[in-house]
Amino acid sequence: MHADPQAQSVLESITDAFFAIDGDWRFTYVNRQAEVVLGRGRDELLGRSLWEAYPGLVGSRFESVYRRVAAGGATETVTDFYPDHDRWYEVHVYPAAPGITLYFRDVTERLKADQAVREQGERLHQALQLLEGVTEGTEDLIAALDPDLRYTVCNAAYRRNFMRLFGRTIDVGDSMVEALAALPEDQAMAVALFSRALAGETVHVQCEFGDTAHARRLFDQRFYPLRDADGRIVGAGEVAVDITDQAAAERALRESEARFRTLADNMDQLAWMAEPDGRLTWVNQRWSQFTGLDTEALLDPVQRRSVVHPDHLAPVLAHWAAARERGEPWEHTFPMRRADGVDRWFLSRALPIRDEHGAIVRWFGTHTDVTRGRETEAALRQADHSKDEFMAMLAHELRNPLAPLRNMLALLERRQDAELLPKALALMGRQVDQLGRLVEDLLDGARIKSGKIGLKRERLDLTVVLLAAVETSRPLWEPAGHELALALPGEPLWVDGDRQRLEQVFTNLVNNAAKYTPSGGRLRLGAQVTGDAQVLVTVADNGTGIPSDMLDQVFTLFSQVDGQSPRAQGGLGIGLAIVRSLVQMHGGRVTAHSDGPGRGSEFRVWLPLDGAPG
Repeated sequence: MHADPQAQSVLESITDAFFAIDGDWRFTYVNRQAEVVLGRGRDELLGRSLWEAYPGLVGSRFESVYRRVAAGGATETVTDFYPDHDRWYEVHVYPAAPGITLYFRDVTERLKADQAVREQGERLHQALQLLEGVTEGTEDLIAALDPDLRYTVCNAAYRRNFMRLFGRTIDVGDSMVEALAALPEDQAMAVALFSRALAGETVHVQCEFGDTAHARRLFDQRFYPLRDADGRIVGAGEVAVDITDQAAAERALRESEARFRTLADNMDQLAWMAEPDGRLTWVNQRWSQFTGLDTEALLDPVQRRSVVHPDHLAPVLAHWAAARERGEPWEHTFPMRRADGVDRWFLSRALPIRDEHGAIVRWFGTHTDVTRGRETEAALRQADHSKDEFMAMLAHELRNPLAPLRNMLALLERRQDAELLPKALALMGRQVDQLGRLVEDLLDGARIKSGKIGLKRERLDLTVVLLAAVETSRPLWEPAGHELALALPGEPLWVDGDRQRLEQVFTNLVNNAAKYTPSGGRLRLGAQVTGDAQVLVTVADNGTGIPSDMLDQVFTLFSQVDGQSPRAQGGLGIGLAIVRSLVQMHGGRVTAHSDGPGRGSEFRVWLPLDGAPG
């Protein structure tokens, strides 16, 4: 049971005994007065089954009442005598799904008064005097009226409350009708209730009385006919109890419970509560949303454990059992299966809730989805690893052209040979070009990350761009002995794009195909118009292929496919990332396909056709 501090303070201060039972018939709250009535301390009762604590209730009329109310029935009231206390208690049983709440109100004095009223006989005045003496010490409001609705009895509590509620004094002999003349609604209600008693009816109601200038209070009231020895009705009696604070406490408890459940059901975490022995008694709605199981299934340990990954179940249970045994907070990370079959990782925490004596009365826990955090951490580790690989690869790529340049410069310093100079210039030019390409790739990679690549758009024939890319790539594929087959349409393929950047796209793709194809391989470049006003360009080879788990990564900046060696041909793992970025900037898309290592690769680029007149 969850009560805010204000409500709990009220419950601890009231003179009625109050306790709460959950859906499993276990005590969840016992106030101070209930410890007196029940004859046991709350530390002995909390978390314990009602039937275990009081086996004498099994089979009694109380059991049937409790079960009817817990099953969704209306509030019921039972009055019984408790010999151990020599007191009569009126037990109010309220539904509080899941479970019930019970109020034990000491009605001994009231019943004595009622009995005294009912036993009035021939000497009515003597009985009324006796009643007056019996009731002066109780907080219950007790009064008796004659048939003319004049007070024959009004105890101290009645007089005191009348003054508080209506701002005037009342005493024996006064007319109730006149006393309430200033409050016609309250007057009409009181007259009606006493009139029913004078007509022979016993009435039990809860009504609110009081002058709005003072304090309106809620009362639990009973009205009885008063009879003489011959059974004739000679008056009407009233016994009332102020239940304003009790009702406020009940309302506060209900509101507190509603706030707690609303908060718990709308939090992102999977929240739960458990008994000290670890048995779950409550889960929030997030559990059902995540697992697809209803609350009843989730409270069943066998069904609930089925959502925990089997490889982690034993360690989870062992760790949880150790935390309970030590009474320490629990924390563990493990995967659980979502309703759609996907495993998600959760950080699970539980804290022990203790009573004023330090004993654990329940556990409160949460499961927080940390899948994205784990994936981000893994991605950061991979990025750090990729950075290290890239730096090593960059050093290697820069060393390749620098070494021949250094060697040739040293040779020229030693030999002033006119025949050597043209060869040296040609070699040095090729190496400088290679350095320039590396620097340009690095600059494009930086532009991609910063989003600063710009396009100079124009209406152009994509066929011309593709033929230019083939020629630009010729120094790479022709010396390797590759056969390059072209399948281009006879008519122009008009697109709106940047000529230089589109040539860069297809040069990179042809170069990539040539790099990853052994000498004497077959390359193919084709283009065709699709039915959705797009042009599809295909670059294929019969080279080393791409593993299936790398198909989505080849377009990542600085990515290198495991098992392939672009370094022999040069490259920083930037080319395909540039391809994807430039294609997307042109409103297109690019995909990679391979049947696996050694079975070649195929890259497909879709670009929108420009339908504007030429």
